[in-house]
Amino acid sequence: MATLQDYSLPVHKSFHQPNLLMGIPKPVFVIILLIVIGSVYFFGLLYGFIGIVFYVPCYIISKHDPNLLEYALYSLFEIEYLEG
Repeated sequence: MATLQDYSLPVHKSFHQPNLLMGIPKPVFVIILLIVIGSVYFFGLLYGFIGIVFYVPCYIISKHDPNLLEYALYSLFEIEYLEG
């Protein structure tokens, strides 16, 4: 098995890590932030805690597979060419 020292150029593991913000992908974080801002604006400060309800499951899912939420989000907006 090859180790990191066997390569001619060093391989840094950090280059292969996804770009996360507070443990979740940036687009998902922005969506949660917009939901929190909207709920606080329309319903009051008490409803701002709804962000925790969305953040915790997203963080747990991203901890297991960091790219899963991003793939699921992008698949919602893809056009299906094979629809009959």
